Amino acid sequence: MKISMRQAPKNENTSTKHNNREFDLDKAKHINQEKTKDNIIITYDNQPFETLDSVELKFYNERYGKWLNQKNNNYIKDGHKEKTKTMEEMMTIKNYKVKEMLIQVGDKDDNIGEEKFIQVINDLLETMKNKYPNFQMIDASIHLDETTPHCHLRGIFDIYNEKHDRYEIFQKKALNQMGFYQPDLEKEDTQFNNAKMSFDKDLREEIAKIVEKVAHIKIDLVPRENTEHLDILEFKKHAIAKDLDAAREDLKQIDKELEERDIPKQLIDVEMKNPIKLANIAFVNADNYQQMQANVMATDIIKQKNKEQQQKQDDLNKREHVINDKEKQLNELMETDIVKSKLNELNELKQIKNNVNNAKEEYMNLSEQIINLSNEKKQLQAENQELKELNRGINPDIIQAQMQSLRLENERLRQKSNKLTTVIKEIRNRFTLPEFITNLIDKALNTEVQSMDQTR
Repeated sequence: MKISMRQAPKNENTSTKHNNREFDLDKAKHINQEKTKDNIIITYDNQPFETLDSVELKFYNERYGKWLNQKNNNYIKDGHKEKTKTMEEMMTIKNYKVKEMLIQVGDKDDNIGEEKFIQVINDLLETMKNKYPNFQMIDASIHLDETTPHCHLRGIFDIYNEKHDRYEIFQKKALNQMGFYQPDLEKEDTQFNNAKMSFDKDLREEIAKIVEKVAHIKIDLVPRENTEHLDILEFKKHAIAKDLDAAREDLKQIDKELEERDIPKQLIDVEMKNPIKLANIAFVNADNYQQMQANVMATDIIKQKNKEQQQKQDDLNKREHVINDKEKQLNELMETDIVKSKLNELNELKQIKNNVNNAKEEYMNLSEQIINLSNEKKQLQAENQELKELNRGINPDIIQAQMQSLRLENERLRQKSNKLTTVIKEIRNRFTLPEFITNLIDKALNTEVQSMDQTR
């Protein structure tokens, strides 16, 4: 038994009306309306709801409202109010849309039954919550009113921005944070080599483990005829193509039987519009022949669809060619003298920035030394004041010894001042400093020198 996992059609919104049966069921012949009431819908908050669209909007407002408000405020602050978005508008942007996948175990002829399938989905949602923290499930619709039980799972990949304390929608970053990267790390991240493929493979294996545990059957993990990464519409096209191949084989068999019964081809051509009469002539069942005609008509439809698909592919090839030309022009532009000159100027500005940062660091060190000298100066002034107050009635020899001590301290301060001046000169020689930093250093130095002179 196999597991089917299909993505929602590219460039289209997920079908919430289909998932919640919010349409005229009389037009859907494949749906058993008597069993529609048995369908199960699970939402992220398990609260009552009117429509799945309202559930989606509520989830986005709760989880991404802060992010959107901050983005809009930044746009307004920068004078681009026209770039602001409502939450409804944001939800339609391609990179921010909800992702939907269809999960099915087995097929209409061989599956695990409704009760076990429901258990599988419940266990799967619990597993995903614990193992894939960057995937947020919004809702899961379990359909039991079609030929095979299946589930439409809708959610979004996001990350937590610690700096701004908010959640943001970034699928690739979210997948990387969970340890998923493109299968072939030596090749570029493309449509056929991306982190989502690794995630899908891991998810398929988790589903297989749950199915084997619940239903006690072995799951074949090989994707169904390499259709693992086809979206739903592409998968349907693939299935129709298989039916057409079978129909062609049926036609060959009918042609063979007609030849064996020696029915003239001209007679067949004349009576083609009367399938019942032709069927009687050929001794085949009329209903089978009508099915044959229907298959022929389906073939024509598929040919037209293939033609349209080929046209779209041709358009994509043309657009890719234009993009390649633009990329080539950009590469040529990067090699021009003007661009090279601008890049050199940018490198010089970076060097100047580094010099300024180094100078700032040196200035902070000088400022610390100046503060220390200022504190020593204040202490010396206090001692000098004490000497003046004690001058009366004190032995001249004692005063002479204290004066000698002050001279020695003064000499020590003078040497520090000279050393500070030397350091400043070295900084000026090593770095090209902005004028305001040079003036600031000179001013601080002159102030300190004058203060020390007054102390002496």
